[in-house]
Amino acid sequence: MKQLNKVIEYGLYLLIFLLPWQTRLFLKISRLKGGYFEYGSLSLYLSDIVLVLILILALIARTQEIKNRSRTLGTKIEITIQKISWIFVLFLNLGALVSILVAPDRSVAGYRYLILCLGMGLYWLLASARFDKAKAFFSLAAALGIQAALGIWQFLKQASFASKWLGLAVHRPGELGASVVETYRGERWLRAYGGLDHPNVLGGSLAVGLLVLIFLLVRRLKEKGGGWEKASLFLFYFLSLVALFFTFSRGAWLGLAAGGLIILAGLFLKGDEEGEKIFLKILIASSLVVALLFFRYHELVLTRFNHDTRLEVRSNQERLESYQVAARLISGHRFGGVGIGNYTIALSKLKPALEAWAYQPTHNVFLLVWAETGLLGLVGFAGLFLYSFWAARRQVFSLAILAALLAMFSVDHWWWSLHYGMLFLWLVLGMVLALTEEENTF
Repeated sequence: MKQLNKVIEYGLYLLIFLLPWQTRLFLKISRLKGGYFEYGSLSLYLSDIVLVLILILALIARTQEIKNRSRTLGTKIEITIQKISWIFVLFLNLGALVSILVAPDRSVAGYRYLILCLGMGLYWLLASARFDKAKAFFSLAAALGIQAALGIWQFLKQASFASKWLGLAVHRPGELGASVVETYRGERWLRAYGGLDHPNVLGGSLAVGLLVLIFLLVRRLKEKGGGWEKASLFLFYFLSLVALFFTFSRGAWLGLAAGGLIILAGLFLKGDEEGEKIFLKILIASSLVVALLFFRYHELVLTRFNHDTRLEVRSNQERLESYQVAARLISGHRFGGVGIGNYTIALSKLKPALEAWAYQPTHNVFLLVWAETGLLGLVGFAGLFLYSFWAARRQVFSLAILAALLAMFSVDHWWWSLHYGMLFLWLVLGMVLALTEEENTF
């Protein structure tokens, strides 16, 4: 039993490390109007296989544990934070399941429902498995540190390379469809992707990763020794910070700022003077790095906040239009939704004249969940998120993570619309849940 638990524990660390890599086998390649259609394609990811194996082992261990536990009649049922959270998870699951019945493409809906169930399985695993949370966070920091290094290389090189084994695609600034920043002079600068689907995905992941690293650094710098670990954490932190800058993701910048403000305010209110001093030192060092990067690339940053350039005008228009379309789809499918994973398919029927690449989910996670899974799914998702806030109300780090998520949910969709986003979301929520009942976290 002890050996099985060890396999599960280190399997979990491996899964967290592998999750950002998009190595996959295409089961179905979907095309719409002659163009590749990601939201209609079905894939089997390496992370899916690893997660399923760990879940099987965890279920075996859990079954064995129940058999070995002596039970007596009249045992008091303990109501915990984790058990209450599962009520909301159940509502979301039921909403998604029912939505399959009304989905235009049931194969896509069924596939996305399975991914949702895998995410919920990861959530359960993090809540129930015995593992060292510091090691899990370090594994995540290391995985995102590698992604950050790759993203920095891509931006400085202004190119990327393809690798089917690592799940990497080619991106060039001159190609249509590449995510770029376009200056007033018409120069196109490729944004950092890392090994992920879009710079916003890398940026959002790094924003969470930087908050995790702040948590680890504050905790480790209070202790003596561990020089190599502290050095590694600083390396991952500054790699992630520079790469986040090169994603030029406004939503990710907003998420990190929201989380950072919560940490600063929380440490001050708790009277943690040592933690506050460490955080302020990190903040000053980070500000110097960002100032140097801004001095060199200020034109690109200002372009992202200027609404007069061609790409930024189009980006803002598309974002506003996506909110309007989401409202139309919700008004017509308020209770049942259009089917999990079927938002873009429903959009293609609503607006048949667009190109394949133009069919994108609405840039708001809550609207997207409502549009796809109906009112029941929205109640489950929003309820779980709000309850997580309440459960973590005394823990600064958990509140910072949730605040960052809330900020990014309001301006992007990949947390729900992409395979990686779905699993990463449940990973983050599961880690927050696992910390809620601990006393020694800030």
